[in-house]
Order: sequence, then C-alpha cells, then structure tokens
Amino acid sequence: MRKFMAFIIGLGLLFGCNSNLPVRNFNVEIRHFYGAEGYTLLYKINQDSLSLRYNCDFEDCNDTLIYQIPLSQESVLDFYSFLNELKYDTLKSNYETDGFDGRFTDVKISGDSIPSKSIRLVRYQHETIEKLLDNVDILIPDKKYRLYQSK
Repeated sequence: MRKFMAFIIGLGLLFGCNSNLPVRNFNVEIRHFYGAEGYTLLYKINQDSLSLRYNCDFEDCNDTLIYQIPLSQESVLDFYSFLNELKYDTLKSNYETDGFDGRFTDVKISGDSIPSKSIRLVRYQHETIEKLLDNVDILIPDKKYRLYQSK
C-alpha cells in the first residue's frame, strides 16, 4: 500500500509541476502591418498586462494606446505554460508567400527562462503562430480588440 501511495504522489508531483511553473519575466510582441490600409496594430503581452497600440502612415497620425488591461495571475500562468509548451523556437525567422498587399506580421518572444525568437510572416499563416494568436485572444475579454474578432 505504501508503494502504491508513493507512486500516486510521485505521479502527482511529476505531472503537477508543469502547471505550477514559476512565471518569470516574459514579453510577447505581435505587430500586424496592414500596408495597403496604412496602419499597424501592436499587441504587447507580459507577466503584468496586455496592451494594444495603433499607428498609421498618415500625416497627423501618432502612436496611440487604444487598449490595456492588467492580467490575472491565473491567465498569466496559463499563457506562460502555453508558451513553454509551444515549439516556436524551432521555426524559421521568415515565412513569405508571393503577393503585393504589403501585409505582414512580426512576432517577438523573449523572457528570462524562455527562448528568444523573432519571426516575420509575410502573407503567410503558420500553425504554431496561429495557436499563439488564439491564446492571445483568450486573454482579451473585449471581442472588438481581439486579433480574430469572429471567434
């Protein structure tokens, strides 16, 4: 009976550790540039907050903070655990398909205990980055500020 209980406790420790990772400093930046429309949306996520900035190519346009929220400890832990499981560090730094619309997405991920990586997607969707974008949307309660407003 003792061996069985030790086995159960060992399993609990083994599988429970991933969900209780200590959250270290991290930063995720997702910059969507819409070339034909002439504007940029920049999402920044860290261990404290999520913000969305808007900027454009027009004459009297300024970089503007349009949305910012503090993140709960639970949502930060979930997102940080997701980042630790996401295999983004194996991706190439550039993905591109032919076209002339001027659209691209830059993703930068960095932190104290996660791999740093910069990825540019020019008219390209990558499954790993789509998972990241979906998880960012989960953090945003106001649907009009989500990356994918229809979800």
